[in-house]
Amino acid sequence: MLDPLVGWGLMIVGVLLMIAELLAPGRTYLAAPGSFLVALGSVAVISRSEGFTFQWGILIAVVVSVVVVVLTYIRYTMLGRASPRRGEAASLVGKKGKAVKRITAEGSSGRVHIGKNQWRAKSDETIEPGKVVEVVDMKGIYLIVVEAATRLRDEEE
Repeated sequence: MLDPLVGWGLMIVGVLLMIAELLAPGRTYLAAPGSFLVALGSVAVISRSEGFTFQWGILIAVVVSVVVVVLTYIRYTMLGRASPRRGEAASLVGKKGKAVKRITAEGSSGRVHIGKNQWRAKSDETIEPGKVVEVVDMKGIYLIVVEAATRLRDEEE
């Protein structure tokens, strides 16, 4: 059995990991280990009860973690498949901008600067920061871009 103070420590670390996930969604997968630590810490705190064994606690912690992983995966999948908004983002198709952060097909951290705003972007090709890009589509929360053949005019920047 774990000491209840250790349990509280595990829960605090777990909550901090989950907060870090909320601050940078999609960039890290800290919710799963965070939920595991919270569940394990909870087990340590309540494991002093009669009839409650630590083996049951490990099982509960693993089940909670698996559920959180599945829910996190579903949430990120839904974010990527969200329908295009009819508004400013959808009107960006055909516009040119500048890559701010490296853009790849798999990465979630690609960014482009178009007009006064920055947008999340993906591309079938790797595009380095500083390159001129053109928006060809929008899928979910991402602009789909290709490297443009021409430079931006100074007034567009």
